[in-house]
Amino acid sequence: MKLGLIIIAAVLIVLGIATVLLFLGPDRSPVAEDISEAVFRHQFRHNASALQQSAKAYYLAFTTVDDDPRHEPGGFENLIRRCTIAILGEERDPSPGLMRRFSGRKPPVRKVSECNADVSGVTDKRTGEAGLVFRVGRIRWLDKNSVEVLGGYFEGGMSSSVNLYRVERKNGRWRVTNDKLLVIS
Repeated sequence: MKLGLIIIAAVLIVLGIATVLLFLGPDRSPVAEDISEAVFRHQFRHNASALQQSAKAYYLAFTTVDDDPRHEPGGFENLIRRCTIAILGEERDPSPGLMRRFSGRKPPVRKVSECNADVSGVTDKRTGEAGLVFRVGRIRWLDKNSVEVLGGYFEGGMSSSVNLYRVERKNGRWRVTNDKLLVIS
């Protein structure tokens, strides 16, 4: 009887942990959010857009442009195809917790779902004002204190980039230590 209850309790604990991990997913962990925040803040200061700080808003997105194309058939041609897919809408909003980290910032930071983005540009769905989309893809761990992240900005069909960011943890904080431009238009 006791053994049966112990087995049932163990199964319930394992199922509970698995459910939490499935719900949170890899991009919802506090460390992933720290890394994403570092990349987004770096992108705000280091991009080749025409708008720069005069954008009325910045829109944050996690994209399908998330793997290192050097390890796939098609290489950089595949990267360009996947960037096009991401620009055309295969993006998702960051978590509310990550969005709170940018509250009070000028220009304001919003979720990508609050804008329209196409080859003609990025506009706020409510106001129609021009903005910039910043994208971050999946985190690729190199070791316990360094990662690579594919991302970039999108201003319109003739102003966008794909960058490979190296992000390292130093003194408990994540910082972009290398920003390699892969594609720009």
